[in-house]
Order: sequence, then C-alpha cells, then structure tokens
Amino acid sequence: MLVEYLIIYFSLVLTAFAHLLLKIGVSVDPTVTGLKKYCHPYIISGYILMILAVVMNIRGLRHVPLRDLAFILPFIYVLVPMLSAIFLKERMTYSKVKGTLLIIIGSIIFNIPIKIL
Repeated sequence: MLVEYLIIYFSLVLTAFAHLLLKIGVSVDPTVTGLKKYCHPYIISGYILMILAVVMNIRGLRHVPLRDLAFILPFIYVLVPMLSAIFLKERMTYSKVKGTLLIIIGSIIFNIPIKIL
C-alpha cells in the first residue's frame, strides 16, 4: 500500500513539472499558431509527462482510499504556482496566495474526522 501512495505523490510531482513545461512551451514564441505550436519540444515533453502521470495515477487510484486522495490530489494546485515561482520566476500574487491557502484549509477541514452520534 505504501508503494501506491508513493506512486500518487510522484505522479503529482510529474504533473506539476508537466504544467511547467507546457507553460514554458506556450510562452517561448506566442506568435506561432496552428499545429506548429503543438510541435514544440517543451509542449511534447509536457504531454509525455502528463500521460505518464495519468498512467501512474490510475495505478495508484486502484489501491489508495478515496478519503486519502481527497487530501492528496488538490495539492497539485498548490505545487504548480510554487514551482512556477521558483523555476519560472513568476510572481505570487495576492489571489494566488489566497487560493493556495484556501485549498490547504479546505483539504484540512475535509479530513477532520466527524463523529456521528
């Protein structure tokens, strides 16, 4: 079971880096349009990482309880802005910080055990 959790976490990291590659590929030359835009090496690499992450997610989803996944999977929305700020030097705006905090707080609240009488 521990292996499946590690697979889920690793697929989250792969997904985050796939998003970064897609962001880089789109911003390299914004004047390129059509099919040529999708043939950029960063875009292709991002899609390959995304497919690999989906395959790993499917493997992990079979064995990890849904309650745990509801806590783990939203952190992709926290990880992507953080990695974008680190690697792409994007600014963490107030709305990004607020959204990240809401995701973290919501995940914590969702996982508080409720005692039903």
